Amino acid sequence: MTINEKALGVDHPELEVGLTGLGELLYETQKFARARPLLERAHKIREDKFDSYFMNDSFLQQKEGLRNTPPKVLASALIMAFLALLLS
Repeated sequence: MTINEKALGVDHPELEVGLTGLGELLYETQKFARARPLLERAHKIREDKFDSYFMNDSFLQQKEGLRNTPPKVLASALIMAFLALLLS
């Protein structure tokens, strides 16, 4: 992770996968205190990454029931549900 952070920057979207994987591994081995900050950081990166995707109006226009829902609400709701499942 340290090498990737130095090469890509600490908030690069590609780090999200590694942070999530490491966080899930720590969670599965019941190292919850160490897992939580990694999963939260991955969540933040994922949220920022998906904000740019969901802010695209053409995406919203393609989805019938999503036209009037703020994009950030959709992305945050999905990410928070996933994070809640991991941490419960």
